[in-house]
Amino acid sequence: GQWVIAAVDGSIHIVGIDGTLIDHFNSGAAASGLAVAQLDGRPALIVATDKAVEAWQFEMPKQDEVEMPKQDEAGETEQE
Repeated sequence: GQWVIAAVDGSIHIVGIDGTLIDHFNSGAAASGLAVAQLDGRPALIVATDKAVEAWQFEMPKQDEVEMPKQDEAGETEQE
């Protein structure tokens, strides 16, 4: 599961159920509504702004394709 959050600057953030940022992008306008749905059997994000309603299809990476941050021996995330 995940949360989809719209900010007033037009950015949209997808956050995992554990609070981990999965992805973020800018829609170009402040969203007045968001919905997650299935279109043609694929996940889609429906975004409403004051100018339009758009549906964006997307693919989530398979769990084994997700690159996890590197950690040192103490469990701290290494900065690159």
